[in-house]
Amino acid sequence: MDVRFAEMLMSRMAHELAGPVSAIANGVEFMQEVEEGAEDAVELIGDSAKRAASRLQFYRMAYGGAGRATGDENVVRDIARGFVQDGGVILTWPDGAATDLLEREGGGKLLLTAIEVARGVLLRGGEVRLSGDEGDVLITAQGPKPTMPEEVRTRLLSRACQPEDDITARSVHCLYAHLLADETRTVLSLSEEEEQVSIKIRLNGA
Repeated sequence: MDVRFAEMLMSRMAHELAGPVSAIANGVEFMQEVEEGAEDAVELIGDSAKRAASRLQFYRMAYGGAGRATGDENVVRDIARGFVQDGGVILTWPDGAATDLLEREGGGKLLLTAIEVARGVLLRGGEVRLSGDEGDVLITAQGPKPTMPEEVRTRLLSRACQPEDDITARSVHCLYAHLLADETRTVLSLSEEEEQVSIKIRLNGA
Protein backbone atom coordinates (compact mmCIF):
# COMPACT_ATOMS: atom_id res chain seq x y z
CA MET A 1 0.00 0.00 0.00
CA ASP A 2 2.78 2.49 0.93
CA VAL A 3 4.70 2.11 -2.35
CA ARG A 4 1.56 2.22 -4.49
CA PHE A 5 0.32 5.25 -2.60
CA ALA A 6 3.62 7.08 -3.15
CA GLU A 7 3.58 6.20 -6.85
CA MET A 8 0.09 7.61 -7.37
CA LEU A 9 0.84 10.75 -5.35
CA MET A 10 3.91 11.44 -7.47
CA SER A 11 1.95 10.71 -10.65
CA ARG A 12 -0.60 13.30 -9.63
CA MET A 13 2.06 15.92 -8.94
CA ALA A 14 3.79 15.20 -12.24
CA HIS A 15 0.49 15.55 -14.12
CA GLU A 16 -0.26 18.91 -12.49
CA LEU A 17 3.19 20.28 -13.28
CA ALA A 18 3.47 18.94 -16.82
CA GLY A 19 1.17 21.58 -18.36
CA PRO A 20 2.94 24.77 -17.29
CA VAL A 21 6.42 23.29 -17.72
CA SER A 22 5.58 22.13 -21.26
CA ALA A 23 4.25 25.61 -22.03
CA ILE A 24 7.58 27.09 -20.97
CA ALA A 25 9.42 24.75 -23.32
CA ASN A 26 7.03 25.61 -26.16
CA GLY A 27 7.55 29.31 -25.56
CA VAL A 28 11.31 28.97 -25.73
CA GLU A 29 11.04 26.94 -28.94
CA PHE A 30 8.73 29.56 -30.43
CA MET A 31 11.18 32.34 -29.61
CA GLN A 32 13.93 30.45 -31.36
CA GLU A 33 11.87 30.07 -34.53
CA VAL A 34 10.02 33.36 -34.95
CA GLU A 35 11.42 36.75 -34.01
CA GLU A 36 8.06 38.50 -34.52
CA GLY A 37 6.45 36.35 -31.83
CA ALA A 38 9.12 36.99 -29.21
CA GLU A 39 6.95 39.28 -27.10
CA ASP A 40 4.07 36.79 -27.00
CA ALA A 41 6.50 33.98 -26.25
CA VAL A 42 8.04 35.89 -23.35
CA GLU A 43 4.57 36.48 -21.91
CA LEU A 44 3.74 32.78 -22.29
CA ILE A 45 6.96 31.77 -20.57
CA GLY A 46 6.39 34.23 -17.73
CA ASP A 47 2.82 33.10 -17.09
CA SER A 48 3.72 29.42 -17.31
CA ALA A 49 6.73 29.82 -15.01
CA LYS A 50 4.52 31.57 -12.45
CA ARG A 51 1.95 28.76 -12.61
CA ALA A 52 4.63 26.10 -12.23
CA ALA A 53 6.19 27.91 -9.26
CA SER A 54 2.79 28.30 -7.57
CA ARG A 55 2.03 24.61 -7.97
CA LEU A 56 5.45 23.56 -6.72
CA GLN A 57 5.04 25.75 -3.66
CA PHE A 58 1.57 24.34 -3.06
CA TYR A 59 2.63 20.70 -3.30
CA ARG A 60 5.74 21.32 -1.19
CA MET A 61 3.47 22.60 1.57
CA ALA A 62 0.57 20.16 1.11
CA TYR A 63 2.55 16.97 0.48
CA GLY A 64 5.94 17.71 2.01
CA GLY A 65 7.26 18.07 5.53
CA ALA A 66 7.37 21.86 5.18
CA GLY A 67 3.64 22.13 5.81
CA ARG A 68 3.51 20.03 8.96
CA ALA A 69 4.05 22.85 11.44
CA THR A 70 2.78 25.80 9.38
CA GLY A 71 0.12 27.56 11.42
CA ASP A 72 0.32 31.01 9.88
CA GLU A 73 -3.02 31.61 8.16
CA ASN A 74 -1.61 34.33 5.89
CA VAL A 75 1.13 32.02 4.58
CA VAL A 76 -1.23 29.10 3.94
CA ARG A 77 -3.81 31.38 2.33
CA ASP A 78 -1.27 32.93 -0.06
CA ILE A 79 -0.08 29.48 -1.14
CA ALA A 80 -3.67 28.32 -1.66
CA ARG A 81 -4.52 31.44 -3.65
CA GLY A 82 -1.58 30.92 -6.00
CA PHE A 83 -2.81 27.39 -6.71
CA VAL A 84 -6.54 28.04 -6.91
CA GLN A 85 -6.71 31.28 -8.88
CA ASP A 86 -6.11 29.92 -12.35
CA GLY A 87 -8.60 29.37 -15.15
CA GLY A 88 -11.28 31.77 -13.95
CA VAL A 89 -11.43 30.52 -10.35
CA ILE A 90 -11.10 32.82 -7.33
CA LEU A 91 -10.42 32.07 -3.67
CA THR A 92 -12.37 33.74 -0.88
CA TRP A 93 -10.83 33.18 2.55
CA PRO A 94 -11.84 35.55 5.38
CA ASP A 95 -9.45 36.11 8.28
CA GLY A 96 -9.91 33.55 11.03
CA ALA A 97 -11.85 31.03 8.94
CA ALA A 98 -9.37 28.24 9.63
CA THR A 99 -7.57 29.38 12.80
CA ASP A 100 -8.46 26.38 14.98
CA LEU A 101 -7.53 23.83 12.32
CA LEU A 102 -4.21 25.50 11.57
CA GLU A 103 -3.26 25.31 15.24
CA ARG A 104 -3.09 21.52 14.92
CA GLU A 105 0.07 19.94 13.55
CA GLY A 106 -0.67 18.89 9.98
CA GLY A 107 -3.79 21.06 9.85
CA GLY A 108 -2.37 23.21 7.07
CA LYS A 109 -1.60 20.16 4.96
CA LEU A 110 -5.13 18.83 5.42
CA LEU A 111 -6.68 22.19 4.56
CA LEU A 112 -4.62 22.59 1.39
CA THR A 113 -5.47 19.05 0.27
CA ALA A 114 -9.18 19.68 0.82
CA ILE A 115 -8.88 22.91 -1.15
CA GLU A 116 -7.21 20.94 -3.96
CA VAL A 117 -10.20 18.57 -4.07
CA ALA A 118 -12.64 21.49 -4.14
CA ARG A 119 -10.69 23.32 -6.85
CA GLY A 120 -10.72 20.18 -8.99
CA VAL A 121 -14.49 20.22 -9.50
CA LEU A 122 -14.54 23.72 -11.04
CA LEU A 123 -13.81 23.00 -14.68
CA ARG A 124 -15.70 26.09 -15.92
CA GLY A 125 -14.54 28.68 -13.41
CA GLY A 126 -16.13 29.75 -10.17
CA GLU A 127 -15.22 30.35 -6.55
CA VAL A 128 -13.61 28.35 -3.76
CA ARG A 129 -14.84 29.83 -0.49
CA LEU A 130 -13.73 29.09 3.07
CA SER A 131 -15.87 29.78 6.11
CA GLY A 132 -15.67 28.92 9.78
CA ASP A 133 -18.46 27.12 11.61
CA GLU A 134 -17.91 26.87 15.38
CA GLY A 135 -14.30 25.91 14.82
CA ASP A 136 -15.02 23.61 11.88
CA VAL A 137 -13.94 24.63 8.38
CA LEU A 138 -16.25 24.56 5.36
CA ILE A 139 -14.69 24.65 1.88
CA THR A 140 -17.28 25.39 -0.78
CA ALA A 141 -16.69 25.16 -4.54
CA GLN A 142 -19.37 27.05 -6.43
CA GLY A 143 -19.65 27.50 -10.17
CA PRO A 144 -21.33 26.29 -13.37
CA LYS A 145 -21.87 22.52 -13.32
CA PRO A 146 -19.18 21.48 -10.80
CA THR A 147 -17.92 18.04 -11.79
CA MET A 148 -16.59 15.48 -9.33
CA PRO A 149 -15.40 12.17 -10.84
CA GLU A 150 -17.06 9.15 -9.26
CA GLU A 151 -13.76 7.68 -8.11
CA VAL A 152 -12.94 10.94 -6.30
CA ARG A 153 -16.38 11.00 -4.66
CA THR A 154 -16.09 7.36 -3.58
CA ARG A 155 -12.64 7.84 -2.11
CA LEU A 156 -13.62 11.04 -0.33
CA LEU A 157 -16.73 9.46 1.21
CA SER A 158 -14.85 6.37 2.40
CA ARG A 159 -12.75 6.59 5.54
CA ALA A 160 -11.37 3.08 5.06
CA CYS A 161 -8.16 2.40 3.16
CA GLN A 162 -9.28 0.27 0.25
CA PRO A 163 -7.19 -2.22 -1.77
CA GLU A 164 -4.22 -0.97 -3.77
CA ASP A 165 -6.00 -1.49 -7.09
CA ASP A 166 -8.51 1.22 -6.15
CA ILE A 167 -5.84 3.92 -5.86
CA THR A 168 -5.46 6.14 -8.92
CA ALA A 169 -3.67 9.41 -9.59
CA ARG A 170 -7.08 11.13 -9.84
CA SER A 171 -8.24 10.12 -6.37
CA VAL A 172 -5.08 9.49 -4.33
CA HIS A 173 -5.24 12.97 -2.76
CA CYS A 174 -8.58 12.00 -1.17
CA LEU A 175 -6.98 9.01 0.55
CA TYR A 176 -4.16 11.32 1.62
CA ALA A 177 -6.72 13.76 3.04
CA HIS A 178 -8.26 11.00 5.18
CA LEU A 179 -4.83 9.99 6.48
CA LEU A 180 -4.23 13.61 7.47
CA ALA A 181 -7.69 13.80 9.01
CA ASP A 182 -6.90 10.80 11.21
CA GLU A 183 -3.61 12.42 12.20
CA THR A 184 -5.24 15.74 13.08
CA ARG A 185 -8.22 14.12 14.84
CA THR A 186 -10.75 15.52 12.38
CA VAL A 187 -13.44 14.10 10.09
CA LEU A 188 -14.20 14.95 6.47
CA SER A 189 -17.70 15.13 5.05
CA LEU A 190 -19.05 15.93 1.58
CA SER A 191 -22.26 17.52 0.36
CA GLU A 192 -23.28 18.27 -3.23
CA GLU A 193 -25.89 20.54 -4.77
CA GLU A 194 -26.59 21.55 -8.36
CA GLU A 195 -23.91 24.23 -8.60
CA GLN A 196 -22.08 23.71 -5.34
CA VAL A 197 -19.82 21.13 -3.72
CA SER A 198 -18.88 21.49 -0.05
CA ILE A 199 -16.25 19.72 2.02
CA LYS A 200 -16.42 20.13 5.78
CA ILE A 201 -13.51 19.48 8.12
CA ARG A 202 -15.04 18.73 11.51
CA LEU A 203 -12.56 19.28 14.32
CA ASN A 204 -14.59 17.62 17.04
CA GLY A 205 -15.96 14.74 14.99
CA ALA A 206 -13.21 12.19 15.56
